[in-house]
Amino acid sequence: MYIFFKLLSDGKVYAADKDMKKIRDKFLNIIRIIREEIKGKKYSYYTGEKIKIKLNENEIATVDCSKISNYKNKVWDMIVSSTETTFTNKDVTDFLESLSITKLKSPAEKSNDFFGGTQDIVLETQDYRSGINQIMGFSCKSDIDAGATLFNASGDNTNFEYKVTGKISEKIMEEFNALVDSQGHTAVGKRMKFLRDKNLDVEFINPVGDIARENLITCCGTEMPKIIGGMLKYYFYECRGEKAYLPGL
Repeated sequence: MYIFFKLLSDGKVYAADKDMKKIRDKFLNIIRIIREEIKGKKYSYYTGEKIKIKLNENEIATVDCSKISNYKNKVWDMIVSSTETTFTNKDVTDFLESLSITKLKSPAEKSNDFFGGTQDIVLETQDYRSGINQIMGFSCKSDIDAGATLFNASGDNTNFEYKVTGKISEKIMEEFNALVDSQGHTAVGKRMKFLRDKNLDVEFINPVGDIARENLITCCGTEMPKIIGGMLKYYFYECRGEKAYLPGL
């Protein structure tokens, strides 16, 4: 929600260099921010000194940009001063409701063209150099408290499939599948060590989840699933699940 307020009040989204430092002379003008919490009800928040709010192209309200900026600062103060992982504020909640916003975070599953999935916020932008408009979705990440994670484990969606290669038998597979930790969970490190001791290797096949595979390819290119697969093998198989540093990094 802080990002929503900030982008709406700034009216620009900036590029950054390799160190994530803002490049002040490279940006896209924001025409509007789009939210569609309920299918068929598309809200557009147009930037400017007066923020115009439209529901399905019909203007329903306006709000001063200075008010958006004030709430941006209030939310920021709440973020940096809170000692809890979750917090609330009735004044902010009431203001959000006046903007027809009831859900702070997009759902994990994409429910329609504008809301959910990996896109936390959707903008219509204009390139000031070419004048070309386009609708763009962004995932929101933060380094306020700790380094942001770009790939989060989530149940079966982020499992990776490998094939065991080498001379194997039913007895070896039974011993392999019996290796669990004290809580009965799969002991990945022990299993990889077991395979190495038996002179067996693992060959990456694919991410199990279609969504995870599509996201990796869309964001980083067709080779990204293989890269992640190779990193997992290096950590769990080559380094036996111990702290590892990839050569050259």
